[in-house]
Amino acid sequence: MLRRTSEQWQTLFDQHKASGLTQTEFAKQQGIDPGYFRLRKRQLLAWQQDDNDGF
Repeated sequence: MLRRTSEQWQTLFDQHKASGLTQTEFAKQQGIDPGYFRLRKRQLLAWQQDDNDGF
């Protein structure tokens, strides 16, 4: 399995948004399990939300 940084995942999510494809179609094109793609997206959004909450 290829390891990706948070920045690489964010780039993939940006590419997905610009592609006009469904998450499933985009993930399959990238060779990523669609369920894992959704999981990573949720995780990254949660981490970003935690960073924005601050003190």
